[in-house]
Amino acid sequence: MSIARINCYLSGASAQEETPSSADRAAAKTAVTLATHFAASLRFIHVSVDPLRAVPLLGEGMTGAMAARLTEDLTLSARESRAAAEALYQQITEEAGLPKLAEGETAPAGRFTVGLEIDEGVEEQLLAERARLADLTVIGQEGREAGESSLVLESLLFDSGRPVLLAPEDGLAVLPKRVAVAWNGSAMASRAVALSLPILKQAEEVIVISGEGSDAPTAAQPSAMASYLEQHGIKTATWRYQPDDWPVARSLVEETRKSGAGLLVMGAYGHSRMRELLLGGATRAAIKAHDLAVLMVH
Repeated sequence: MSIARINCYLSGASAQEETPSSADRAAAKTAVTLATHFAASLRFIHVSVDPLRAVPLLGEGMTGAMAARLTEDLTLSARESRAAAEALYQQITEEAGLPKLAEGETAPAGRFTVGLEIDEGVEEQLLAERARLADLTVIGQEGREAGESSLVLESLLFDSGRPVLLAPEDGLAVLPKRVAVAWNGSAMASRAVALSLPILKQAEEVIVISGEGSDAPTAAQPSAMASYLEQHGIKTATWRYQPDDWPVARSLVEETRKSGAGLLVMGAYGHSRMRELLLGGATRAAIKAHDLAVLMVH
């Protein structure tokens, strides 16, 4: 099991700027690091809004003049975002001399290559569809400090069936030597571990972090997951802590930092999104941790 195909989402210009966002730069840096290490095919993907489809959804009650102005504004914004995404792609590939694929060229197996795909339509829907044909999707996210998930992140998590890696604010220049796995025995946490095995095998040490009590079921014990990982030849250690609140929320991120891990692997949205929003939760806390790389699977 390895990583052969990686997608990297480029949002393009923000609403205020016509330059690539810092989140896009962090995602691109992280994706290139991963794809280089695994000799994988890397696809940068940008989706432009189709104004003719968007205006009917937003324009109920609008006059013809208002709808025309909105269409014009959306067209300009889409054009600027696409130009910013293309400019960042060109800058990254040319400065580092990355091996670019020609349009329509098939990526050879076992060799690091990069390409750019520009699409038009409903962003979150198309990205989720593309993610189903990738081993991993890397994204940045503006405003991670607020702990709010974007429509893109939620769609990738709920509709792709594949892992999503949230890049840290500075991006990853190398694979982290120490990786933390959040373990509570859930199916989502199990999927996260299974789908991240190629990355876990590259770490010098994997720390299995658990806020579960000592009376938790056997399968939820950190030692059970550590034993599983060791059977894959992965050096592991366990890290049990007493949560400051319940569910684990902020404590998980704080303990990950204490462990020295640069990447957190976890199952996402163990509760409904509304419950996570009202009560806080491990997913929202992890999104808020902009200094950490977080690999999530639902």
